[in-house]
Amino acid sequence: MAKLLVLLLLLSPLYGAESLCFYASSPLHLDKNQVRDIYLGKLFQVKKIPIRPVVLFEGEAHKVFLKNYIFKNSSQFKRHWKKMLFTGKASPPISVDQETEGYKLLSSKDSKEGIWLFYSMGKEKPEGLFQVDVTP
Repeated sequence: MAKLLVLLLLLSPLYGAESLCFYASSPLHLDKNQVRDIYLGKLFQVKKIPIRPVVLFEGEAHKVFLKNYIFKNSSQFKRHWKKMLFTGKASPPISVDQETEGYKLLSSKDSKEGIWLFYSMGKEKPEGLFQVDVTP
């Protein structure tokens, strides 16, 4: 039993693939609830600065994001945004197909437009972007 526990502890970094990194076009610190509220269209500003969220359309990172931050599956997330659009309460996050598209989008945005926020499973910080410190 002890050998199994040691093996699991040694292999646990391999399961770090479940962890996401958040990147922004400007320095930013958020807590997990703020991330959820931003991506659900309930929070539009942080410290009076507009926040513009960007999501992956699908894929493993998107599934991990929905599971660990939004607490909805893909269908529920899409349904939520259809309802928000129909009622006119908010506009959905910009959707990209690949992480590289998200990085390019954030890199190309001017800070006058607000802070652009994106997540990925990439471990290396993309050049010109800021890694967001997300606290539990």
